[in-house]
Amino acid sequence: AFEFQDYIRFTNNELFEDKKKPSLGTRIIPALSSFCTSIFFLVIFQTVAKQYDPFFLLCEDFALMPVYKQLVVIWLSVSLNRSKYYCVWNLADGAMVLCGFGYNGRDKKTNLVKWDRMVNAHYFDVEFGESSRQAVTSWNLRTSYWLRIYSYERLLEGNYGTTIAMYVTMMVSAFWHGFYGGYYVTFGCGAWLQSIGKSLRRTLRPIFENYETGKTPMWYNFGGRIITAILLNFLTVSFFVISVPNALKIWSATGYIGLYMMVATQICIKLITLTKWHQKLSIEYKNVVAERRKKKKKS
Repeated sequence: AFEFQDYIRFTNNELFEDKKKPSLGTRIIPALSSFCTSIFFLVIFQTVAKQYDPFFLLCEDFALMPVYKQLVVIWLSVSLNRSKYYCVWNLADGAMVLCGFGYNGRDKKTNLVKWDRMVNAHYFDVEFGESSRQAVTSWNLRTSYWLRIYSYERLLEGNYGTTIAMYVTMMVSAFWHGFYGGYYVTFGCGAWLQSIGKSLRRTLRPIFENYETGKTPMWYNFGGRIITAILLNFLTVSFFVISVPNALKIWSATGYIGLYMMVATQICIKLITLTKWHQKLSIEYKNVVAERRKKKKKS
């Protein structure tokens, strides 16, 4: 997805610096890089991913596995099968770069031309994002941009809260994909996970963040990546097995552990935030963040 105005600017060369399209020579290397990345993910999908078919999760052998192994198998099944999307997106991205539409100005630090206008996913952030929000917003970037501008932000302008705007936008995304129940389960649970992640961040950062540097400990970030990956793949398995009964069968085989983890997290957040200690700490943290922002503006 892209703005029609961007296409018009591309056709009359207004998209480019000095209205001059970069030469073919400068486009070949980034286009080839996208092509090679596409082939890499194609090989993964045709080899390793075939060993982890999501529909295997419906078999009795999966149900007999211990829970920790089930979570690992779900993780691999969903993560590896996303490679097919990375494959086609990189192929399309390479085509956009080759024709010039992938042009995205120059890097402010290096002054090199950027060819990432039509990049559609940041793989590492999707697979190992520190939070559910980072993982979700790094996936299907161009469609996410369209949904944010024409659904989420318009709902906010209509005085709907961020939670309602997020759930409605996720349902619009599900409708965009089709009418299989698994899509609606995936996006509905995705909105729920992001809502929990947002509350969890507000709860934990005042406790663990270094107020001087604004950074959190390495173990905190690493733990966030692992938990995000486990829960995100647990929920999005419904997207790959398509139907609601299939998703429920897989989840029931694991004892619905992912859903219980999310409910338990919400309860813990509520209990922590009700304490006077945390309420006082949150006020102090907000003041520190506000002061930090003032210093950035001045600099």
